[in-house]
Amino acid sequence: MTMERYRSFYERYKHPDGLREALWQCQEDKVPPPDWLVEAIESMIMPLAMRRPGRGQLSPNELVWQDAYDKVRWYKVMMLRKQGVSARESFQAAADYFARAPEHGNPGGGADAIERSYRRIRRRRKQAGLPLKF
Repeated sequence: MTMERYRSFYERYKHPDGLREALWQCQEDKVPPPDWLVEAIESMIMPLAMRRPGRGQLSPNELVWQDAYDKVRWYKVMMLRKQGVSARESFQAAADYFARAPEHGNPGGGADAIERSYRRIRRRRKQAGLPLKF
C-alpha cells in the first residue's frame, strides 16, 4: 500500500491502523514520516497526554505506578501461597511484610488493598489467557 492510500484510509475511517501501517512503512523504507502522519499521530496522542483525570481517576503516570504496585503485591501473595499460607492470611502477611520492609519499596496499603491488587492482576492474567499461578 502506498503512503497516499494509508492517508486516505485514515482520513476516511479515522482508524489508527492506517497510521500504524504508514509508520511501519516509513520505518521499513528508512524514510522520515510525512507531515500529515506526524500531525495525525500528534492529534491522537496529545489529548491523552494532556488529559486531566476526573475525580477518582488516576493520571497516566499514576496508572503506571498502580500497575507496578499491583504486580509487586500479587507476586508476594503468590510466594506466600506457594509456602502453604491461606488466601486470607496471605493478604495480611503481605501487608505486614511491606510495612516492615522499606528496602523493597512500600506499595503501601493494608490487607484489603493487597487483596484488590491481587484480584486485578488475576483478572488481567485470565483475560490475557495467562496462567493464574506460576
